[in-house]
Amino acid sequence: MEVEKITLETEVHYSDDRYHRYLISKVWDSKAKQATIIMLNPSTASSLAIDMTTMYIINNISKLGFGGVEIVNIFSKLNEEINNDICAELLTDKTNDQMIVASVARTDTTILAWGKGGETNKQVQLRIKAVRSLLKEFNHKLYEICDDKGRHGWHPLAPSIRFGWALKKMEIEDDEREIAKAEKVTEQTNSEVNDKSKSQLKDNHKSRKK
Repeated sequence: MEVEKITLETEVHYSDDRYHRYLISKVWDSKAKQATIIMLNPSTASSLAIDMTTMYIINNISKLGFGGVEIVNIFSKLNEEINNDICAELLTDKTNDQMIVASVARTDTTILAWGKGGETNKQVQLRIKAVRSLLKEFNHKLYEICDDKGRHGWHPLAPSIRFGWALKKMEIEDDEREIAKAEKVTEQTNSEVNDKSKSQLKDNHKSRKK
């Protein structure tokens, strides 16, 4: 009888208030090549719980010969729905950017896997451009998930690639005007959110006086 044993080491990084989850690391062979996968926003996975997304990532990344994976997201805020009303700046922070860059720097391959869900969401697209700008110096190690028909840009939960990945090399465009536009829109959105919050506070204060 043959018995196979393996240890899966897990490490999770949260903000002090645990409102943000920055990184999940899963390592089963530290001597093999390691990967970073960047998705949209945090799932329910934790140091113990493994959700479907994490399961498909581990299953497929191990088939490609990797010995571990670091999971990061362009948005780090937990329990937030990504819709057209989001204020992107409130769903991430500087620590998240730092964790993304540090992860990409220390691993061998980076897979951009936020999928197609945010294609019609302007705030998501602007955040993607900002993250791409952060990763320009790592252009040589950036890939996307590709299916057997050559289509690429998938999220790990996409049915066509759940049970088998191919990786397609990708290039990051250096578009400084788009990044500047993203920052301008973000500032405008934040200003609108602050104005709305101030207005609500005034209304609440008036209601209490009555």
